[in-house]
Amino acid sequence: MTADLNIAAHLPAAAHRTPDAKAVVVVRGRGPGATLRHESWTCAELDRESERLARALLACGIGPGTRTVLMVRPSLEFFALVFALFRAGAVLVAVDPGMGWRNLGRCL
Repeated sequence: MTADLNIAAHLPAAAHRTPDAKAVVVVRGRGPGATLRHESWTCAELDRESERLARALLACGIGPGTRTVLMVRPSLEFFALVFALFRAGAVLVAVDPGMGWRNLGRCL
């Protein structure tokens, strides 16, 4: 992978040092009594998933310098994809999926 010069280089080290530490926590809605439901991945889980996705991106031709647009709602998958794109060396443009088509066209 080509992540030696970006933030993605720190994830494997964190996964090695503290594999069971929470890396990402997202709200998945409300449970009984209006309590928030959370979902999380550990450093090891995020590292594993982003590595798997980075390999798939590279196999599809998305690699160093490839300009990419990521339009995914905040989620565990969003964080895995961000790290995967950084690991692959792609240039990331994150776009809010709620911005609407007109604003998307202007953004791109």
